[in-house]
Amino acid sequence: MSDAAVHRLVAIPGPRLNPEGKTCLRPPLMLPPGLEWWLELHRGADGSVCVCLGAHSAWSLTSVVTALGEAIPGVELTTTTTCPLGPSLLSRGTPLRAKAAVPTHYWPMQLRGGLDRAGPLIHLLGSPQLDGEEVLLQLLFRSPGGWERGWFGASYESFLTGIDPRQRPLFDRRIAEPPFHVEIRAALLGPHDWLAARAVDQWAASWMSMHGSAQWRLGPVRGRRRRERFFQSMRDHDLTRCVGKNGRRDVSASEASALLPIPWRERHPNLTYVGAPTGVPPTELVADVRRPSDVIVGSSGSDLVRLPPSWHHLAIVGRTRSGSRRLPRTSRSKSSGPNPGPRWSSWSQRGS
Repeated sequence: MSDAAVHRLVAIPGPRLNPEGKTCLRPPLMLPPGLEWWLELHRGADGSVCVCLGAHSAWSLTSVVTALGEAIPGVELTTTTTCPLGPSLLSRGTPLRAKAAVPTHYWPMQLRGGLDRAGPLIHLLGSPQLDGEEVLLQLLFRSPGGWERGWFGASYESFLTGIDPRQRPLFDRRIAEPPFHVEIRAALLGPHDWLAARAVDQWAASWMSMHGSAQWRLGPVRGRRRRERFFQSMRDHDLTRCVGKNGRRDVSASEASALLPIPWRERHPNLTYVGAPTGVPPTELVADVRRPSDVIVGSSGSDLVRLPPSWHHLAIVGRTRSGSRRLPRTSRSKSSGPNPGPRWSSWSQRGS
């Protein structure tokens, strides 16, 4: 890993909803060719779970965060941190690597809205059954600038000869998106390696291809020399060593966006939150757009929140998400209800 590499913790946003209230698929990631970055999910031996985003330079990380903000509205970075891949994992860990199970990356992945694939992974890694186990899941991404192809690999046009012509528009829309070279790696250390491996494999196996098979298969890295090279590539966040074949390792920009293990905050009420709190407003504070007298001061999910009738003044103290939630009111004002729940997560969870 270069000395200029940067890691920062990620804050969890809420899911995007369509007008019917259903969770939308994330839009595609748009990044310039040649950019390399990674996302690492780490479970400490004490049960804490955190995720950080990294790149080889601060400017590259800024570019990635800007693109993520368009694909996942509300995602933010918090504090700078060190790489979670510590010396103990490098020296005594059990390495795992996900290999492509499809014959060619021209086969699309099956993507469905409303599925939080990262949520079960976070819950499993935070389980008390993994007490004393350390786990690192590393996803590396690179923008190659075009769909890669091996020396003797079939071209896209040759691949289409075996496809039902009625499905061609679907394949053409996908191939028109920018591709991402993806590598999925993991390292385990502790008394419950096999349970931790099953948790990571359950997440990896949930990604299915339209070919009818799983997109990846998780397996161990065998052999002392191979293990040493693999751990060195993990430490350096290297996408030139221990990588998949050229014609099987790319995914589309939409698939890369969906692949990121960033769960929905509503599924994780025990996470530690930062910033101004929010929650479900009391019934009497839900605004009705048909009432002209309602003064709308914000929203909570799909509900508009109005100023309580007994409040005669409104002022917000502190900048956005500074944590301030006091509003000046007259001596006749009443409490607006119970303390609302938390809003943003700093990707920190303790096993229960």
